[in-house]
Amino acid sequence: SNTFECGWLVRRAMQSVVNRLFAGLAPKDFGGEVHFMCTADVPAPAGFEGSWSSIVPGSKPQQPTWLGERELLKISAIVAISNVADDAQQQAITSIGSYLHLHALVAPPVIFIPVSDTSERVDQKIVWPFVQHLLSQAVIDDVAWGVPMGFAFAFAVQAKMRNVSAMLNQVQHDLCRRAALVENRDRMTDSIDFALWHYLGSRLLHNIPPVIDDIDDRNGQGVGGFRLGGKLCRGVFGLVYKTSRLAVPATDTQHHSM
Repeated sequence: SNTFECGWLVRRAMQSVVNRLFAGLAPKDFGGEVHFMCTADVPAPAGFEGSWSSIVPGSKPQQPTWLGERELLKISAIVAISNVADDAQQQAITSIGSYLHLHALVAPPVIFIPVSDTSERVDQKIVWPFVQHLLSQAVIDDVAWGVPMGFAFAFAVQAKMRNVSAMLNQVQHDLCRRAALVENRDRMTDSIDFALWHYLGSRLLHNIPPVIDDIDDRNGQGVGGFRLGGKLCRGVFGLVYKTSRLAVPATDTQHHSM
């Protein structure tokens, strides 16, 4: 009896919150294919029957039509409405977030609307640890605080959708830029490896001139008993220099005279 009464009070409180949120709204006011998920067993607001799901706390999430991969591709965002002060509803939103992780490639962003069981605003200091946990585990993508009502609710959801879209675009841009840097690095590595171990090896094998150890390089200008002078001209085989015979050392003269 106490459990039934408690559940009835929770549903009644959530129904009151939902009525305030969706007062005077239609699905088109949210500017896209938005699906709404409520973690209490309350009926959909008028006009939202086709884009509404109630997740009964404590039960395992089934696979309703909107959770199929084809249906997820058509959804712009999921707006999750939950009373985070209720442990059962915390489990419900965590379980549905875990289910969406299984379809992460097609799952739309999740915008979280934390509500209370009264008409007052949610105390962020109290619920922030749980909300922070949802954000860190990527169960939700953004949070709309303050329980806006009517068109303010629609505008808040649209603003959060734009924020999430901009964030995802930035992440995609950063990933593409990093992938391009990695690709350029790999190409540069392959080019250096080819130049060092294939191209240079074959090119230098036959083009390095032989080393002549008996060239007189004491003054840097002696070659084969001749001293190089100034440049005269350029011939078929390269530059032509003026040369003069080097003086024969005294030791060599004495050796030949003997």
